[in-house]
Amino acid sequence: MELLSLNKTGRSLVKVIFICLTCFALKDDPAYAQNTAGNDVKTLVSLIDSNRAHFPIEKLYLHFDKPYYAIGDTIWFKAYLFDASFLTPSQKSGLFYIELSTDSNKVVKRMMVPAVDGLSWGSIPLNEKEFSEGGYTLRAYTNWMRNFNEDYVFKKQFYFAPERQDWLLHTQVQPFKGEGNRRLTFPLELKRSAQTDLQFMPEGGALVAGLSTRVGFKAIGEDGKGTDVTGVVYNSKQEKVSDFSSEHKGMGSFELTPQPGEEYTAKLIFKDGESKTYRLPRVNNAGTVLRINKLSEDFMQVQISASADVLNRYESYYLVGQARGVVCYAARLNLDKTSFIDIPKDVFPTGIARLTLLNASKQPLNERLVYIDHNDALKVDIQASMPVYYTKDSISLNIQVNDKDGKPISGSFSLAVTDDGQVETGSTAGSSIVSNVLLTSDLKGEIEEPGYYLGPDSHAGKHLDNLLLTQGWVGYNWKDIFNAAKKQLFAGEPEFTVQGRVTNAINRPVSNSQVTLLSKKPFLFMDTLTNADGRFIFKNFFPTDTAVYFIQAKNQKGNSFNVGIEVDEFRPPVFTGYINTLIPWYINTDTTMLNYVKKNTGRKEQLGKFPGANIILKEVVITARKTVKGSKNLNGAGNADQVLDEKDMLKAGKMTLGDLLQQKVKGFGIGTFPPKSNIQSYTIFFKEVRLVIDGIDVDYSFTPGSNTTNERLQHIKSFLDYYTAEDIKGIEVMHNSKYNARYNSTFLPPDSLIEVGIQFDFAYVEITTRSGQGPFLSKTPGVYSYRPMAFSLSKEFYRPRYTVKGGTASEPDLRSTIHWEPNIITDEQGKASVSFFAADQPGRYTIILQGSDMNGNLAEFRSKTTISSR
Repeated sequence: MELLSLNKTGRSLVKVIFICLTCFALKDDPAYAQNTAGNDVKTLVSLIDSNRAHFPIEKLYLHFDKPYYAIGDTIWFKAYLFDASFLTPSQKSGLFYIELSTDSNKVVKRMMVPAVDGLSWGSIPLNEKEFSEGGYTLRAYTNWMRNFNEDYVFKKQFYFAPERQDWLLHTQVQPFKGEGNRRLTFPLELKRSAQTDLQFMPEGGALVAGLSTRVGFKAIGEDGKGTDVTGVVYNSKQEKVSDFSSEHKGMGSFELTPQPGEEYTAKLIFKDGESKTYRLPRVNNAGTVLRINKLSEDFMQVQISASADVLNRYESYYLVGQARGVVCYAARLNLDKTSFIDIPKDVFPTGIARLTLLNASKQPLNERLVYIDHNDALKVDIQASMPVYYTKDSISLNIQVNDKDGKPISGSFSLAVTDDGQVETGSTAGSSIVSNVLLTSDLKGEIEEPGYYLGPDSHAGKHLDNLLLTQGWVGYNWKDIFNAAKKQLFAGEPEFTVQGRVTNAINRPVSNSQVTLLSKKPFLFMDTLTNADGRFIFKNFFPTDTAVYFIQAKNQKGNSFNVGIEVDEFRPPVFTGYINTLIPWYINTDTTMLNYVKKNTGRKEQLGKFPGANIILKEVVITARKTVKGSKNLNGAGNADQVLDEKDMLKAGKMTLGDLLQQKVKGFGIGTFPPKSNIQSYTIFFKEVRLVIDGIDVDYSFTPGSNTTNERLQHIKSFLDYYTAEDIKGIEVMHNSKYNARYNSTFLPPDSLIEVGIQFDFAYVEITTRSGQGPFLSKTPGVYSYRPMAFSLSKEFYRPRYTVKGGTASEPDLRSTIHWEPNIITDEQGKASVSFFAADQPGRYTIILQGSDMNGNLAEFRSKTTISSR
């Protein structure tokens, strides 16, 4: 994979910080303390910057080719991994993880993806063996991100439509009552008024008696989405003190001057005539209120009001302004009852600024979020070579990217072209790299239509401010800043490595141990020595998605006896499941979605005829007999009723032998033996199991006690629990007389085959271990089998090529994503071009480009082009 290496200086924000530090050090505003307080401010800034340096935040964004998919389709993505402070390539991580989980929070697929200079791209085939119709959540994260809360994880919800469809559900139509009906279970979207949740968030954090404040609110319906409301605020005497009404997505604000000792309630009256009462936050007798009083083109005016008790308690306070975790403004203040501080907006970069008022003990009192927009997003222009194209035409797009001052920009971009007849891409209100990185990734909870707040609507700015009043900030807790003992729990992963520890029989580290790493396919051999702590590491190699590594360690005398290996295996996180349920595609679906689902199966079959296309092929069943190398099967290797070979073991990984038999061996379970007795035993098709390891029957080491009911079961279970698939080369099962007869005559004395007129018949499970030493030496000393998570490598997006005379094939062109280009690199003049062929039907295409110069600047662009028939 070739990835673009870009400038990593982050110069735009560095300049901002310099201006900021100059401003607060030299400013002579009366609200500022004298210069003698400068050291206190510098110490506070140093603590915050030190925390950021040790725990830098990462932001990960994925651009997809379209907003929804069907089983059998492929998800195409481009990933941008940033250092959150400067929007430059992350220096912590060169790997990230993608997982897809069902609406019941069961992980269906997890994959590891490499990133070079913060960039990567790839694909996820949605094959029917792994996925079924339903709602899924895609999460993407680095190992380093796990040191922070879950809100930093990139999330996207999809509903995967079925591979085929021949019927729809309309909620307005009564079902036909007749023969051959189909039954369908589907979720209902309930929006009962009584279930509306109303939350109040005073600006700055609290209601303080006698201090006027702005109160933000958010109303959430039963479906988890914002809902419009109108209400009245009453005091404890049921006197009306304020009216309020939501302005956008259930959010709004109103003014309130709370009185001492008062309790306030809000009453909502719904359209259906129902009403419901909610409590406002309690009123504090003393405190401070922080407000954004004015937001002009050049300055923001911060108003701080304080009660008399607070003014008498501390001589000075600190006001800190941050953006992306970087201190852009800091000052020590001497407060009056009402103080006004003008802060230049240009000390902050575009995005969310976080203002915090702290007391002299550096305890946070108030916080306020505000969005700063310098309109400095990259300017993108895409010109098609012709105003209108014909079906099967070659389409050429010329791309020009400049900065806000018109200077050309070199950067990395991804472009998706989709057919409007099959894909509804939505408006600019949807999520994009700009709205995600600069807005939603810094806020808690789900944001509906995030792109709207940064769009051209004249009311968007006011509605954005209401959003920031009501959505929490995902950044660090202030206690973490002053906690010098805070430690990282999860390491950054700049590259793929295999590392671990070598220990002796008493679990002490073995230094200078020779450790080798071997992979058979593809072939790889590496060796190294452990350090004083017994640690080893292998790096500087690129694994495939099917690699299995065998690691062997030897002590200083050159043998593996009494040497153990511990490998640092990835332990995936467990995320909180989504509460919102996605509505299936077939409920009142529109024509666009219906066209997409109809064409999906035909598109899959059509792509299968083109070599090299990234598609999902039907499973090919190979009927050749499996064998187990080194097997001591009395019938000969592979001569058994069922065989699990080394490939099966590698796929099973660390699954225990017991789980392996339970899941893979037909007829295996726990029953009673002899039949109708009370003695439990492992059985295969009602025949008692005898476990043979490397040709040795484990019953030879079994001595029954006085209670024989379950003793033999527990004896065998100890082996089933101890071994894992990594210890085993293969398993052979013999239960029919064709294969078990020789085992009966070898392992059982003749008189034991008949008891009280009943002939005993056994099922034998022959286990071939890697050590080959039988049940007495159950594991290979100093050897570890390691299978890493699937490593995803980029595949090429399929694109047909048509001739001037009409194409390469007679089949219809059913593409929904007409073109996907993940690696567009603009040159020094800010230019790039892409070309592709139109499909064979007239219509309109939507073109969406997203990306970054990986130096602090982002870009989003969308346009349309028309395809006409000849």
